[in-house]
Amino acid sequence: SLLGLRAVNDSTSRVLQERLVVAQMLAGEEDRVLERGFDELRKATQFATFYPGDPDQSAEYLMLAHAYGRLGPFSLGVYYLDARGTAVLSWPPGTLPSFANLAGKPYVRSVIETRRRSVSWPFRTLTGKPAVALTLPILNPDGSLRSMLVGILNVSSADVVQPLEYATKLGRTGHAELVNQGGVVIASTMPGEFLKPGEHLGFYLRMLKARASGVENVPTDPGGGTPNGQPGELHVMAFAPLSAAPWGVA
Repeated sequence: SLLGLRAVNDSTSRVLQERLVVAQMLAGEEDRVLERGFDELRKATQFATFYPGDPDQSAEYLMLAHAYGRLGPFSLGVYYLDARGTAVLSWPPGTLPSFANLAGKPYVRSVIETRRRSVSWPFRTLTGKPAVALTLPILNPDGSLRSMLVGILNVSSADVVQPLEYATKLGRTGHAELVNQGGVVIASTMPGEFLKPGEHLGFYLRMLKARASGVENVPTDPGGGTPNGQPGELHVMAFAPLSAAPWGVA
């Protein structure tokens, strides 16, 4: 009996460890998607000054088109903003009205205030597509903000969703979610979950706050509450944080 119990415990530990490794692997894949987006925006600044006061913006225009093409099918547009958050150019042409001001957007405002890159909360574009915005500051030699580049990424694209779907084919994983710092779903293997609290919100928020990886047996808690306050169905969930954004994979 003792040998049998030990074998069961060893098998369970191995399964849990494998699930944690899968979550960490997925976090690495999602990190690469975000870093690739920032890298393409950064490369554009090597071939144009992105100085809004320059009367000739032809080089900047070409670089926006190039960055958009390099970002691939999950790009929903690239914006070039001045230091006040006002649109100078966008690609594809007309994606953003000329002189539109985005300073009120939290992801732009944070870059204006901190001069550090930002990743937005998920949102729906005017066409209804789920997206996040990557904003890269362009600085003057004295460290002041010159302008910004914003890439709008489609988070329902294969680049984001396929790693999550791959996880469901490993072992007995039932579903996988990519969540932001508020536990809100960015991408999921379950249809229709975008912009909703994650199915294990309390667990996600605790792990996100600790910036830790782990595996726990946790009750479902869709929407932050269950009927009559009763615990939901128990799921064994592995969680791993991302490094490129305050997000996590479960």
